[in-house]
Order: sequence, then structure tokens, then C-alpha cells
Amino acid sequence: MVVVLIITAFPSFSQEVNSIEKVKNSFLEGWNKRNHNEIDKIYADSILFHGKRDFIITRDGLPNHIDRWHEAFADFKYKIHHIIVQNDLVAVNSSFTGTHIKKFKGIEGLNNKIDVHNMFFFRFDQEHIVEIWEVHDETTFIN
Repeated sequence: MVVVLIITAFPSFSQEVNSIEKVKNSFLEGWNKRNHNEIDKIYADSILFHGKRDFIITRDGLPNHIDRWHEAFADFKYKIHHIIVQNDLVAVNSSFTGTHIKKFKGIEGLNNKIDVHNMFFFRFDQEHIVEIWEVHDETTFIN
């Protein structure tokens, strides 16, 4: 008789809840409130970011990245609509709002209000976010 034992690496319920809380804090504390102390608790030393182009951003560079968004968009704020977690991935349906006051990514700030919807996927390696995919609605961003 042969017994095969299969051990899977699925996260426990508490790990999933922890991942959701970290993603929420990333948006609500790290981005909205610019609480840069939260960054060490949430992100790995370097994060592979997939958007219009792939790049690596370091945890040390993330506060400056967040600050640039706030400088270009007065009253910048993320809102989370839905969060789904599966294994080491957390999917987020969100939007951000703000008033575009300074040039950002080649687009002049004209004091126009924006409401941009986006989707994120965050991949965790143990306790930290190591990879992010983002897609946002370009048409609402540039109008």
C-alpha cells in the first residue's frame, strides 16, 4: 500500500485576512494619509510594478512616488470598492479622485476634477507585497 501525502501552500484564513488588511492600509494609510511608516509593514524592499510599463520601485522610493501624486492632485484620495483574495494574490477594484493642479506624466494640471477607476492585483511573498499589476481608465485620467 502506497500513501501519498499532498501538502499545499494555500494560505490560512488568518493570512488572507492579514493580506486584505495590509492592502487596505496601503491605500487608506499609505496613499491617502501619506503615512509613510506603514510602508515598511506592507511592502518588500523592492516591488515589481506592472502598468503601462514594467519597473521596479524600492520601498525607500515609494514615499517620494506617493508624494508626487499628492503634489499633482490636490485632495488626492483612493476609495476601495471591492477586494478579493486567492492564495497569494489580492485583487482590488478601486478609484481615485483629486483635482489636477500640476503637470503630471506630461499632462498639464488645469484644476479639473478627476475620478479614475482602476484594478490592482497585489502578490504577497509571506508578509509583504512583492509585485503589483495596475490598469486604470485612461479616458477619465486625461479629461
